[in-house]
Amino acid sequence: MNKRYNSLDEFYKNKFGSKIAKISLNGNFTCPNIDGTKAYGGCTFCLAGSSMFGGNKQKSLLEQFNDGVKKVQSKWKDCKYIAYFQANTNTYDNLENLKKRFEPFLNIKDVVGIDISTRADSINDEILNYLEELNNKTFLTVELGLQTIHEKTRKELNRFEDLEDKKESSNNQELAKYWASLGEIFINDAFGTIHRSHASNVGIASYLDSGIGFLVEEEIKYLDTVKQAKRPLTIIMGGAKVSDKLELIYSLAEKADYILLGGAMSLTFLSSLGYNMGKSLIEKEQLNNCKNILDRYKEKLILPVDFKCFKSFDNSDYIVKKVYEFDNDDIALDIDNLTVKLYKSVLNKTNTCFWNGPLGVVEKNESKDGSLKVLEYLNNLNITTILGGGDIVGFATKEKMDKKITFLSTGGGATLEYLSDKKLPGYEAIADEK
Repeated sequence: MNKRYNSLDEFYKNKFGSKIAKISLNGNFTCPNIDGTKAYGGCTFCLAGSSMFGGNKQKSLLEQFNDGVKKVQSKWKDCKYIAYFQANTNTYDNLENLKKRFEPFLNIKDVVGIDISTRADSINDEILNYLEELNNKTFLTVELGLQTIHEKTRKELNRFEDLEDKKESSNNQELAKYWASLGEIFINDAFGTIHRSHASNVGIASYLDSGIGFLVEEEIKYLDTVKQAKRPLTIIMGGAKVSDKLELIYSLAEKADYILLGGAMSLTFLSSLGYNMGKSLIEKEQLNNCKNILDRYKEKLILPVDFKCFKSFDNSDYIVKKVYEFDNDDIALDIDNLTVKLYKSVLNKTNTCFWNGPLGVVEKNESKDGSLKVLEYLNNLNITTILGGGDIVGFATKEKMDKKITFLSTGGGATLEYLSDKKLPGYEAIADEK
């Protein structure tokens, strides 16, 4: 077809001599608009668009890439590929980690280029110099996420890189005073952001009669039941990263009678004891921390004794293995029956239970049973049970296993920081007024 413009598809064909397919990848990046550095809550574009089409972040980047190639080959038999880092802000990390993500794709057959989606405010001089080096090694495209130049639109989309001069996230008093002038009373009922010291919560509270809402009140009430729990107190802790929960583990270990570990983080703990965990996800930089925690709280920390082991994330077939039976190519994705039985025996002597993070990869049917069985058991116990953290709360809700749970916390970072005995600025600002 003759066109009055040069399409990107035609450009690729002319340059590389074949059809080019962009394989969308999720590099597990975050974003200044997600982590609270410049804003919070994400933006319309990633939440309803680009991040939905990246690969499965539970898989390695190479596994995501191979998944994408399989799909493409069903449509185009003969084509070449661009590794497309699509989800969130793909230069928002230190240089060492960027190299680990990007450079494996320099040596893959039929990969002719790399496409990096990012934001202009997330490229410093060091990263810019690296991108120049990368461009000399491959065909590099950098996509800058400028969706609008209009301030009003950016605010409506929650796309703004903070407000001017970081007035929101730095708790600018002029901005806080202006927002306060628009109302007569300020009620903070946003528990999910109450751990941020922003103009929109802490600042406003300085200029208006303020109070907490019913949700925040309820969150604090139930989280206090964990901090001042009827003993024995059992903590169930899963999820992927030990690094995200070190402070929480240390804090709760002083209060808890038992801590049941699961998810990928338990594999790092087991690895610190010398067990071979195959190709499972391990945070090598946290091995010493895990060993120190185990040495300090060995009477309280309870680790899995068996796992469902897969050869890849795509595979639905698995073999149940004890922790000392792993082969070098095994990937543990869920706890199995012996561990579930062990955890039930602990829960039988529990009066209060707090659970943060799933015990397996619950997005995959074959690796959700461990979490599901423990949830079912908790639902039948007459104890105080609190779930905190979006992943386990979302899973319990999806599986309709939330009806008999005492409380579901809406906070992520706020919940963990409060239980770690950190102050919540948005709450303290109001409490100080009383």
